[in-house]
Amino acid sequence: MCKVRGCFLTLVFLCVLSINANAVFINVTEQALGVPHSQVTGRIMVAWPDVDSDGYPDLFLGSCYFYLNNQDGTFSLVDSTGIEAVIETGPEHRAAFADVNNDGLLDIALANHSHSTTDYDSRIYYFQQIEGGRLWFEGGPIYVNPLNTRSSQPVFVEGNGDGIYELYVGTFGNWAPDYGRGRDVYFELRGGAYVDVTGQYIPELLELQYTRHVRSTVACDYDNDFDMDIFSGVYGVDWTDPSWENYLWQNNGNGYFQDAGRYAGVAVETHGRYRIGLSSGASWGDYDNDGDFDLLVANIHGWAAIFRNEGDGTFTNVTEEAGLINRQKEWHNGTWLDYDNDGDIDLLLTQWYEGMDAYFYENEGPENLGHFHRVEDSIGFNRDEEFSELMGVASADYDRDGDLDIAFHSNEPAYRGIYLFRNELDSLSADNHYLVIQLVGDGVECGRTGLGSHIRILYPDGNSSGVKQVESASSDQSMNMHPVHFGLGHYDEIQQVTVRWLSGLTESWTMDDIGGIDRWVILEYGTGTPTSVTEGKNIPENTEILNVYPNPFNSGAKMKYTIAEGGNIEIKVFNLGGQLVDRMNVNHSAGGTYEVTWSASNQPSGIYFCRFRNGEYSETKKITLLK
Repeated sequence: MCKVRGCFLTLVFLCVLSINANAVFINVTEQALGVPHSQVTGRIMVAWPDVDSDGYPDLFLGSCYFYLNNQDGTFSLVDSTGIEAVIETGPEHRAAFADVNNDGLLDIALANHSHSTTDYDSRIYYFQQIEGGRLWFEGGPIYVNPLNTRSSQPVFVEGNGDGIYELYVGTFGNWAPDYGRGRDVYFELRGGAYVDVTGQYIPELLELQYTRHVRSTVACDYDNDFDMDIFSGVYGVDWTDPSWENYLWQNNGNGYFQDAGRYAGVAVETHGRYRIGLSSGASWGDYDNDGDFDLLVANIHGWAAIFRNEGDGTFTNVTEEAGLINRQKEWHNGTWLDYDNDGDIDLLLTQWYEGMDAYFYENEGPENLGHFHRVEDSIGFNRDEEFSELMGVASADYDRDGDLDIAFHSNEPAYRGIYLFRNELDSLSADNHYLVIQLVGDGVECGRTGLGSHIRILYPDGNSSGVKQVESASSDQSMNMHPVHFGLGHYDEIQQVTVRWLSGLTESWTMDDIGGIDRWVILEYGTGTPTSVTEGKNIPENTEILNVYPNPFNSGAKMKYTIAEGGNIEIKVFNLGGQLVDRMNVNHSAGGTYEVTWSASNQPSGIYFCRFRNGEYSETKKITLLK
């Protein structure tokens, strides 16, 4: 049974702004959550999933605690969801959310991470949300970590273009004297269960030199080739040892990854005490609005570095150029958000130990785009108090008023706990407009959550917004809401919204299509105007699926295809729920016309989808099984 506690009125909100007439953010923790910050149930993970699918972001804190959005500015705690009966008790859990099985409900990956693993097993869990009118999850552990290691931030990835999300989880060693080392793990969903396929898709991770201590992992199609890549920040201590370099797992277009960190220029941040940064948190964002994703890397013994994407697969460290503080600090985490709706993303940085206060950097916009200055004191945050030693930190427009609110965990002893700060920009100024976009994939060509899809806005004067994406991990211990928030600045109209789905389909919607601005809109796969179905794809000539027959079929279906040259052909079969039920790999020595038979003798009647892939070319056919 779900035990729901608390439904708290918002009457006390009415005069809060009188505390600081210039504040943009106000502390509404007790009014919204029903208890003071120190009594909020949950741990340091902060995420904003719409877990009950009502269109309002909910708040997830720690291992199993959900605060459901009451749609009136308050939240109700649900402290029994089936998860708490399964997970191992531990001080820290990290989580990622996505609709893995394409049933319209968010599922969850949970990973242990603790400074001490001697008194409980460190495990990775997968929980599938079950339909039935209540918030309930079923599942269990899918991986047990090696002795004296723990798992770091998990991330769901659309790795191979099949509309089903893979899962990447980093591994981090325990502190001395029981220091351990383990490898990162990559999972694929097969028959409804996650299976370790690390050796198949990321074989480098099985090599000794790739056994590194990964602190956080974030995913993004940084090279704009319609597949998701993965950055893993490595917590290292020795410049001479290459095993301390960060990973940048570049997707080869077929779901296989190779490390491009050195080539791309993000393997190390060299300004630290050990001439290597010891990466802690990372986050993707287009800080200069040029249409590709740049990378923030927070380093425990180095700079909080911005790496600018040069558009050719490489990055340049522009920390000083951007105006960020360029000295050694204990940087822990960071997140991008357009807090003032002016059309460029701002930056919240957190640190530990040395000073501990967080830094809120405002992007200076069109006059000096991509250059930042600090504003935390002027927008409502108290350094040396609750805005210190932050751990999980994530943003969402939880009250759907068009501006981003922030939740975070402060580890400062005198102020320790969870805080919720509401953005009052809509009350202070109506100068800047906004648009919040929720993507919904079809569950076959594109996963329903739309992870990794690129969204960009074109304005009537020819200017464009920066690019943004849907993500299941926004930084370490943090996940922003899935609907994507755009500040529009002074633009009171747009020309179009463009979405580049990872399937290769690019679609656009006009202002008339979406009904205007200053609203939340839902964009569904296949409902926009197609501008390209192959943009950026290398389609082999004369590659074609000729037929899938008979259709309907009884026990065996045949797929006939033509390829221009030899190579590996992959055929995956999915049921109507989006679950992978079969896979066939065929290698041809030469081009020609071929036929493959899928035996469905062990499958129930119903509709299935057969996906054919040759390199970067893919096509899906629907077929019906009758018995």
